[in-house]
Amino acid sequence: MTNKKRNGLYLYDETDRQARRLTPPEMEVSCLDLQGDRLYLAGRPLAATDDYRDSLYVCDLNTGEMMVLVEAKYGYSALALLDGHLLAAATDYAAYGINENPEFYDVDLMTGEMKKLTDMDVCLGNAVLTDCAYGAGRSLKKEGGRFYFLTTVRFHTELRSIGAKGDVKIHWDRDGLISDFDVAGETCLVTGQFGMKLNEVYRLAEGDLKPLTDWNKEAFKDVYVAEPVQLSLKSCGYDIDGWVLLPKDYDAAKTYPAVLDVHGGPKCAYGDGFFHEMQMWAGMGCFVFFCNPYGGEGRGNEFAFMRDKYGTTDYQNIMDFTDAVLAAYPQIDPERLCVTGGSYGGFMTNWIVTHTDRFCCGATQRSISNWVSMYGISDIGPVFTEDQCGGGLLDEEGLAKVWAHSPLKYAADCHTPLLFIHSDMDYRCPIAEGYQLYTTLVNTGVTCRMCVFHGETHELSRSGKPKHRIRRLKEITDWFIHYAKIS
Repeated sequence: MTNKKRNGLYLYDETDRQARRLTPPEMEVSCLDLQGDRLYLAGRPLAATDDYRDSLYVCDLNTGEMMVLVEAKYGYSALALLDGHLLAAATDYAAYGINENPEFYDVDLMTGEMKKLTDMDVCLGNAVLTDCAYGAGRSLKKEGGRFYFLTTVRFHTELRSIGAKGDVKIHWDRDGLISDFDVAGETCLVTGQFGMKLNEVYRLAEGDLKPLTDWNKEAFKDVYVAEPVQLSLKSCGYDIDGWVLLPKDYDAAKTYPAVLDVHGGPKCAYGDGFFHEMQMWAGMGCFVFFCNPYGGEGRGNEFAFMRDKYGTTDYQNIMDFTDAVLAAYPQIDPERLCVTGGSYGGFMTNWIVTHTDRFCCGATQRSISNWVSMYGISDIGPVFTEDQCGGGLLDEEGLAKVWAHSPLKYAADCHTPLLFIHSDMDYRCPIAEGYQLYTTLVNTGVTCRMCVFHGETHELSRSGKPKHRIRRLKEITDWFIHYAKIS
């Protein structure tokens, strides 16, 4: 909803090197595909509010005329013209709200009638996290009469394709994450992380990946890399996937501090992706443990549906996982547990320290502390608060729900030293979310430290300035060293 900032569609003439805008200035274009001189696109005018639903248009490139083919009912993730069929990845948000997974539809090019082709209940794109992604990559491509796409299943990335009649093929479905791919004829290349390596280029052939590069070999020379040990459990009726990194020079006869790291999203997932920050703490002599609680990606809409659930099932999953880790590894000193996370992980860090004293310290990053104030200040828009909390601010019942899911409400119960990491250009979880909880805790006598990174955004930990990323990690690590007595 940023003023006059839109993804617009232009037609560029190579002869006179002029670009002509085809869509109105207020329209946001979500996706498109071209067949001859007819272009199909999904988009919507963005005004003061946004319900995430696009209209589907057909544009005559000769005249510039645009006609509505399907009225605004769906949100579209992708369009692909295959053998005279228009495939649309779309959802109407009716059952699971704004995070609902899309399905593929066949759109009649004359009437706009949409016929559902799939019932996959998966996302489009890779949602397996890493802090070493090297930038964004491709997640969709049309090639050879098929539409290729990445998706996330459980805790790995899959490469799939769909044909004009809805037949789906799985080309890769093993552990690891794919950041980018390309397909040309019979050749398929991917970049990704497999076997706890950083991103390399691989050729996919005969159901296996052949490495084509080894650019990061020197980075791992004489460096300890902890292999994730999977530790899964049953919690609240769900199978919860989790992992543990053992400390460098691990000795079962010794005791160690530990760090619980909570992922963001919440519609994301941990897996076999390489995390520099986790590896650094393991290399310092800490256990590091992490899991995929309720609300995450890769398990379908039901598992990810967080409406009116924040701080309930997800919190219990994480606490049950913590108990399971301590039971499996009695070498962990329960008096030296640290907790951290960013975005949703920051919210959950705030929630944890306001609901239990079991952690010796916490580091909350780019967090949410007050859903009431998030309603009007986040770039996601007010719809997000209503959708996730199950209520708004204009009636007592809705306001009670929004406030009930806010860690700030429970600040009087926090006694855990808490480090705050925020960026002053973070418009997703604005800095006010940190200031509110920080001020409240300091006024009640809790030891806190607030670190503000000027000129950084919500992406500080992944794509911030190198000097800021180093300082961020140093602040968190120093906090852990002090309170968990890490030598």
